[in-house]
Amino acid sequence: MTTQTFAFATVGPAGPTNPERNFPLGRPGYAYRDLYESDRLMALDAEFRRELAAADPQLGTRFESYRGGAEFAPPEDGDLLVAVARHLSPFVARLFGVEAEWQRLLDVAAREQVIFRMKEFIGRRASKKHAPGAVPATEAAALHAEVRQLASGKDGNDQELELARALAVLLDDEAQLATGVPPDPIKQR
Repeated sequence: MTTQTFAFATVGPAGPTNPERNFPLGRPGYAYRDLYESDRLMALDAEFRRELAAADPQLGTRFESYRGGAEFAPPEDGDLLVAVARHLSPFVARLFGVEAEWQRLLDVAAREQVIFRMKEFIGRRASKKHAPGAVPATEAAALHAEVRQLASGKDGNDQELELARALAVLLDDEAQLATGVPPDPIKQR
């Protein structure tokens, strides 16, 4: 067998030779060794691209254009790859039979998404409005106690997550006020 190149790596007879390591993948007709064979890898790639086109025809068309050599200016190129990755991730999870583990990671990421929102708020607004040292050291303990009260301890010892969730409620209220409609006072806090 001759060695061929496929997109990003040399593929050839370097795959696992131990039959025990050649386990079936989560797609009918595929085994681990196929990941080292350029023709099988290309077939798997084609299956993914067909699934992508069926799930999101517009994205599939844009991705085929990209794969065909069309140039996308930043950030459109990155946005395209992120959008495709949202389809590739479950495809790979199914391929290796790790859907439950994959879902657990997604659940953790979703739970902590509010932390990224808080950090974005701090970076874009709070740090520009309040310079370091703006709160006198003598007030820091009382302010910390107020923040803890606001966060209400729903997540045990995860103070960052508690604060982020409390801030998210306040940011949602602020956005609601910007529309001219008062926020719902019964909203869970």
